[in-house]
Amino acid sequence: MTVFYSSGTLQYLEDPYGLWAEALRKTIGYAFLARNAFSETQSFRVQHSMLFDNGAGPIPEGFENAVTRYPHRTISEGKLVQIAEENGFELAQRFPDRNSGLAQGAADMYGADLLFRRI
Repeated sequence: MTVFYSSGTLQYLEDPYGLWAEALRKTIGYAFLARNAFSETQSFRVQHSMLFDNGAGPIPEGFENAVTRYPHRTISEGKLVQIAEENGFELAQRFPDRNSGLAQGAADMYGADLLFRRI
């Protein structure tokens, strides 16, 4: 059995729906999407954080903590569910408002974790 797991990733990809469909075609058992930034209205923002807040472990010598900026988009929960159904999956469990991947100041977004199983 294979399991596909993604945490806070889809909203940073150029083609999140294409990757989702491709991953499902290669997944036999379950697919879990955690830390999502959902909205049925597509929007793009520039997200920012401090460099040292990204990742774990010791900071390499010579690096300074600085603001980093990267593109962030909303993802359609409905479209993800539709793609899953087209690829033989059903939404087995939805966990609302858990460890969301929401950007700062994003009033039109909501978070949820989604568990899909192949039927």
